Amino acid sequence: MYPYLNDENNEREFDAIFDVTNKLLSKRKSIREKAAGDIVKNGKNAVRPLGYLLECCARSAMSDEELDALAEEVGNILVKTGTDALPDLEDFAENGDCNIYVNEVAQEIIFKIKGLDGKDKRNVCKHLVCMVVEKEKKKVLQCVICDAEFEYKNKKDKLKK
Repeated sequence: MYPYLNDENNEREFDAIFDVTNKLLSKRKSIREKAAGDIVKNGKNAVRPLGYLLECCARSAMSDEELDALAEEVGNILVKTGTDALPDLEDFAENGDCNIYVNEVAQEIIFKIKGLDGKDKRNVCKHLVCMVVEKEKKKVLQCVICDAEFEYKNKKDKLKK
């Protein structure tokens, strides 16, 4: 359960909210909408169970399209929660114990909550996932989330701003 259940004293509440989050997987729109409303009422306490739901689904046989639709729905719920969700989302965005998909989704939701677009994202992004690209016959590292570019120093992919 780590990093999702950060305090064992909250396990019952976490489990109860997680049971509701699972209803987001229903094929019936009315059930998903009711669950979303119930989750929003839990405020910041719903962030970690929602992250765990994404982790479980990312590790399952769920299709990419279904997973992305779920992530969009989770994002919409957390945007309604507002800035109270940010501390847990920031933890998910940089926590190496989370699935990389959860890292990326958390970072995108942070952008939405803060209302960031374009280059503004670069100041907040954790730059966890970078790829080597060639620009003007020179290799650079590019963050796949915010498109920030860094000097490519060697094969160990060290970042230099």
